[in-house]
Amino acid sequence: MKNILSFSFSFSFLYILFLLLFLNNNLLIIKSCPTYPNPIKLNQNESLLIEAYNQIDELIQNNMKLNNVTSFIATIVYMDEIVWSKTYGNLNPLDDKSPPLTIDNNIKIASLTKVFTSLMMYQLRDNGKILSLDDKISNYFPKFKINDIYKLKSSGSGSKSGKSDIKDNSITFRQLASHQSGLPREVPCDSITYGTKNCTENIIFERLSKQFTLLKQYSEVHYSNLGFALLGKILGEIISNSTNNNNNNNNNNNNNNNNNNNNNNNNNNNNNNNNNNNNNNKIKTNDLISSNEQFQYENYILNNILKPLNMMNSTFNYDDIDSNNLALGYTILKNGTFEIVQRQNSGWNSPAGGLYSTARDISKFMIFWLNNGIISNNNNKNDNNNNNNENNDNLVKESTINEALLPVSLISDGLTAYGTPFEMWYDQQNNIWLKSKAGIANAYRTQMALIPPLKLGMFFSSQFVFDTPDLFTREVSQILIPVYEYLLNKKQEEKEEKEEEEENQQDESQQQQQQQQNNIKLLSNDIFIGNYLNEFGSIFNVFIDDSTGLLYCNFGNDFVYLISDFDDSYNFPHIKRISLLDPKKYICWPIVDGANEELIYFTFNDDDSRNSITCTGVQVLGQFLYKT
Repeated sequence: MKNILSFSFSFSFLYILFLLLFLNNNLLIIKSCPTYPNPIKLNQNESLLIEAYNQIDELIQNNMKLNNVTSFIATIVYMDEIVWSKTYGNLNPLDDKSPPLTIDNNIKIASLTKVFTSLMMYQLRDNGKILSLDDKISNYFPKFKINDIYKLKSSGSGSKSGKSDIKDNSITFRQLASHQSGLPREVPCDSITYGTKNCTENIIFERLSKQFTLLKQYSEVHYSNLGFALLGKILGEIISNSTNNNNNNNNNNNNNNNNNNNNNNNNNNNNNNNNNNNNNNKIKTNDLISSNEQFQYENYILNNILKPLNMMNSTFNYDDIDSNNLALGYTILKNGTFEIVQRQNSGWNSPAGGLYSTARDISKFMIFWLNNGIISNNNNKNDNNNNNNENNDNLVKESTINEALLPVSLISDGLTAYGTPFEMWYDQQNNIWLKSKAGIANAYRTQMALIPPLKLGMFFSSQFVFDTPDLFTREVSQILIPVYEYLLNKKQEEKEEKEEEEENQQDESQQQQQQQQNNIKLLSNDIFIGNYLNEFGSIFNVFIDDSTGLLYCNFGNDFVYLISDFDDSYNFPHIKRISLLDPKKYICWPIVDGANEELIYFTFNDDDSRNSITCTGVQVLGQFLYKT
């Protein structure tokens, strides 16, 4: 008996073993792997949607009363538009005579700013200014120093080599963006001093040089505003250095061109002038940064994210905001009275939470994330003069959007995860992940929640901070998701029924003619049917459903796969794709860890005539099997 397991046995054995892990008191606790309907345009006047929005309205109002909130903004986007929005209360929550809130009033979005900082990081990586997110930040910004408590422990308190032995230089970009750096939570300044001479970069770095990291990198999630403030500073420094290098190169080129027309003495003078010009450029840039330490960071966000997305009412500087348009936040004093909180700029802490925006602008930002990074035509209409964005159709690659929405660390509750910097929650009722970001600062409480598979997004903002891990988005999702899934599934069923009806109305000759025109079937499915084996006992069976003409396959077990044409079946008729039939029947393991979505490669005889071509074998999962 051969000592090598066939595909059939190994695949079935592992599946059974996995199922046994879910046995508890002789009961099989298992759910199928969730699938989601494809988002398509829906009539927003559907009675089910109207009823859902009414329920959401009622839920928000009830929660506002429970939490002493008098002013609140809510927007919901689907695909590429705002489908529902409502505002509650006044611009000044303590003045009933102040104007009512709108989705165009400015609010401080607080830590939602971190998503913009993270997006900047990904852009610089994609543009080659950062080689890898796993690069050490010390390679780009050696000025930052902090002590490593674990190096201190390993070196011993009596180390003669001095403090330099315990400096931590191993923190990476990804660790900063995912709260895995081990850094303290806050910038070492009183928050009231942010943006003042009492909380400058020199002061911050001098204080940090005497402090220690809290944890080992990647040991656990520890939320760090300091980490994001530092990340934004480093990203701005990278942009500054890149700009200086470009200016220096331009000056060098100009001087070199002039040198070609001058004598050697003039060449020497020009070289001296060139050096002076380079130094002058650096001095001007440094002067500009010294007057606003976050200039390069904030300027980049403005020109490369906000402007391309037409988020024209978003800014880091509250002095840019019309005071009559700013929604005011309030707090409760110890004596039980309410007071409006004074606004302030965030200074060095801006990348962690300094952006002011509007619900309409954040809706544009959500639409960007939900549509694979493609800029909506509506967003781009006023951006004809933007020359700083390298690609006016996509701010980042689609693969980068997918990467940015992935988790980095799963929390031990099994339902919460952290990414870069999305805070993710698994909705067990609807079997779907919410990719969220919360913000709390200066009496503002905000929450953005994305549901990418359904292209749904929510943005909620309260002008009063209260203790809650989530600003109603989880409760709203319980209302929203089932309705959207039901309507999308219904539309999909109607579409399939219509297509089937149209196919049935065509006679056989019409179907054959259409197939020839569209190059749908270049080879008869019959030639693929058969059993394929190799010397190691691996099995691959291909069979056809006579009623539909569709091809199916298995590996000698109960997992049945649909065989479909390759994307370019005309030029590659020998390549097929296999997909699990009815994936809802299975848990996620065989879908992600098996043969699902694999490409298979059939081999044919040497006869070039398609009329007499025969299939001789197949390459599948790296193995060659031959038709028996």
